[in-house]
Amino acid sequence: MILIAANDIVQVTDPILWAGLKFCIQCEALRSGIRNRNLFKIIDMSELSQLSGTELYILGHGYPNGTAIDVEGLTPSDTPWADFGALLKTHLPTTMTTIHVMSCFAAAGPPGNTGLHKLAQGIGKTGMTYYGYIGPAVGNIVTGPVRVVDVDSNPIDDVIDTQTVVKQTTVPELKLKAWRMTHSGASRVDTAAAAAEINWDFFQSFTSVFEGKGYFYGPTTDGAKRIEVKT
Repeated sequence: MILIAANDIVQVTDPILWAGLKFCIQCEALRSGIRNRNLFKIIDMSELSQLSGTELYILGHGYPNGTAIDVEGLTPSDTPWADFGALLKTHLPTTMTTIHVMSCFAAAGPPGNTGLHKLAQGIGKTGMTYYGYIGPAVGNIVTGPVRVVDVDSNPIDDVIDTQTVVKQTTVPELKLKAWRMTHSGASRVDTAAAAAEINWDFFQSFTSVFEGKGYFYGPTTDGAKRIEVKT
């Protein structure tokens, strides 16, 4: 099961999140062996009562230092990880044992007090395993899950400005909007797949520009590591 950090998935226009859903679907397919695309379950924050199964993928934009996750539709949108966990607590089924957090900086923060630890505290359930990335979790069909931008060693303003310029050049939001207008009945899985393809030019340019500036972590550096937290 995949949970997108948004109050209403229909209102989500961010193609990065939609492409991220495609990556989550790929991970879930490898884990579970599901091949029928109609069997993948994607829900938003208004559908927490539908949580089920043993493993959950959480997708949303994370904040540096493991402080919060951005929940689209909330005011303010930056929700501390412990508060986010508390939102899930009531609806989390007893069968749930594993949560994969596909958000930037989810595993960042002081030892024992990372975003993952705070999420676990908010949920308050023993026997759980949480996974998340220390650095930006750019997991998609172009860059891969560990080829992420090193925002600790490079000017964050330039990183953000560069990404903005790439988005303005490749206009993924407009392309996704145009696709959705002609595919009003598309399923969430189909939209995620289309968004990943639409994002191809953006991520290809993103990778090329940042690689040229030396802004990528290597796969063995701390920023690219995926951390495990058990309760």
